[in-house]
Amino acid sequence: MRLFCFPFAGGRANTFSEWEEHLPHVVEVVGVELPGRGLRFAEPPFTRIGPLLDALEPSLLSLANVPVLLFGHSMGSLMAFEMARRVQQQTGQRNPVGLFVSAQPPPRFRQEVDEPSKLSQKELLERLSLPPEISKNHELLELLMPVIRADFELTETYHYVEGPRLACPVAAFCGTRDQSAPASMMQGWNEVTSSDFRLFEIEGDHFFLNEMRQPLLRILKNETLRIKGTLKN
Repeated sequence: MRLFCFPFAGGRANTFSEWEEHLPHVVEVVGVELPGRGLRFAEPPFTRIGPLLDALEPSLLSLANVPVLLFGHSMGSLMAFEMARRVQQQTGQRNPVGLFVSAQPPPRFRQEVDEPSKLSQKELLERLSLPPEISKNHELLELLMPVIRADFELTETYHYVEGPRLACPVAAFCGTRDQSAPASMMQGWNEVTSSDFRLFEIEGDHFFLNEMRQPLLRILKNETLRIKGTLKN
C-alpha cells in the first residue's frame, strides 16, 4: 500500500520522512512536496486548491497501481480529501482504500474563516507559534512567509462542492486541546464516506502531529493493518 501524506500550511514532505519505519512493512510512505519548498523551492506556491491538485494528480495516479491511502494534517486534510475524490473517480472506486484526516473541520461544515494570509508578519507569527530557531531567523522567515501566506490563502478560498461519498473508510484525528477542530466538529467527517468512520482524540493542541507523533503513528499502524485485512476478502 502507498500512503500519500499532505502537509499543513508551510509544511514540507520531510515532516513524514521517518513515518515508514513505524508503520507496517507493506506501507510505503510518500510525502507530498508542494511547490515553493524543499526541492521545489523555485516553483511558485499555489493559492487555489483546484489548480494545485490538477498539477499533482498525474503523478499520484501513476503510483496508484497498488492500494492507495491518503493522510492530511490541517490544510493537508482538505487536499487529501479532494485528491481522494479524484482518485476514486479515476479508478472506479478501486482506490483509495483509506483516508486519514487530521486537525481540520469537515469541508461541508467549515465555518466562515478569517483571513490570516492578510495579517501582518508579527500577527501571523503569533498565530503560527513557530519555534524560536525559525521565528528569530529573519533570512529564513523572508523565504518562508510567501509560502505560508499562499497556503493560508489556499485554505481560505476553498469551497466544498457536493459530490458522491467516498467508498473507502475514513479515520479522523484531533487534539484534545485544539479549539479550531474539536472532536465534536471532527465527527462531521463521517458524512464524506459510505464506509466505516472512526474518530481518535490525541492529547495535545493543533500540532499534536509533532508533539505526539508516536501515539498517532501507533493508531495509524493499527488502522492500516485493519484496512489491509479487509483487502484480502
